Amino acid sequence: MTNLLPPSAKKQIVFEYWVRVCSAWIILWSVMLLISAFVLWPTYILIVSSSEAYADSVTEASERTAEYESISRTLTQATQQAQTIIVNERQTKLSTIFTDVRNVAGQGVDLFAVSINRKTDEIDPIQVQGVALDRQSLAQFKDRLETIEYVATVNLPIENLASNEDIDFNISVIINNDAL
Repeated sequence: MTNLLPPSAKKQIVFEYWVRVCSAWIILWSVMLLISAFVLWPTYILIVSSSEAYADSVTEASERTAEYESISRTLTQATQQAQTIIVNERQTKLSTIFTDVRNVAGQGVDLFAVSINRKTDEIDPIQVQGVALDRQSLAQFKDRLETIEYVATVNLPIENLASNEDIDFNISVIINNDAL
């Protein structure tokens, strides 16, 4: 029967056919998209609200982390300062050594200079310069220096004993660093 239709009517029927087919597919897709939107709407709401909640948690956690890092840096500095204080407290003060040397000088010995140097944990040999009234005073001073518990040896050069009175001396006192 389609052979009996004129060509212009045939074109119009084919056009209408394709318009109906396209319309049917568009309506079908629209209905499917609308149903999908209704089905996925609760999931979308749940995801958005969950992500907002997690975003708040992440913000709070990053603030706490920054605070903990700040506290950690402060604690590290305090620990280093405390260690420095403990190390300094454990070291024998050079003024104590100086006082001990001056205290054992006694009568007949005048001290001009006491040179004490420290290299990190160890104390270099102490140089003591002065004048003794006589050999006996100088020998007693040397003996008193040797009685100090942290003194290892006392080196009194022989040339210091050349004169009898008003003896200029230069004594080297070696410290036992382990005893300090």
